Amino acid sequence: MWFSLQSLYRWPLVLVSLWAATACSPTYNWRSVQLEGLRVSALWPCKPTRAERPVPLEGQTLQLKMLSCDAGGHTFAWGAMQLPAGVDSAALAQAWQQASLSSLKAKAEQARVWRPAIRGDLKASGWQASGVRHDGEAITAHAVVLHVRNELHQLVIYGQPSAALVNTWVEGIEAK
Repeated sequence: MWFSLQSLYRWPLVLVSLWAATACSPTYNWRSVQLEGLRVSALWPCKPTRAERPVPLEGQTLQLKMLSCDAGGHTFAWGAMQLPAGVDSAALAQAWQQASLSSLKAKAEQARVWRPAIRGDLKASGWQASGVRHDGEAITAHAVVLHVRNELHQLVIYGQPSAALVNTWVEGIEAK
């Protein structure tokens, strides 16, 4: 016989152990993160990948610092840049939103404006739009745009997040 009665009794123990191990692995492992040299921190649901690259916006090339990670079927992304003196941050934020909407194959008139409840004295706005990923999957983007002194930040959740997930994420954004 390829199994014994004793091994038959071990299977429930193995199954309970596997269930317990997955129950202790949360989908979202929230942690506070900050982009180096910038004045904003945010709760992040997973360990982010960091990147930096120059981007053209409004006739200028600015250095964009980025964080991103995937958790629970959502992509969390944060981009930020320090602005040179005299730059119109509202125009840059608008151009950035247009670029983000374009990557979603969404139009500006389809974006819905919302006011995120951010802690502290931060000038914040938000937008939400539906579009498609590069692979054709339908997604929604929930973005928070922050103007903090000479910094411009855009934090976005891509996917189909619940209102509770968006609220948890937004409530974790603060100025340092």
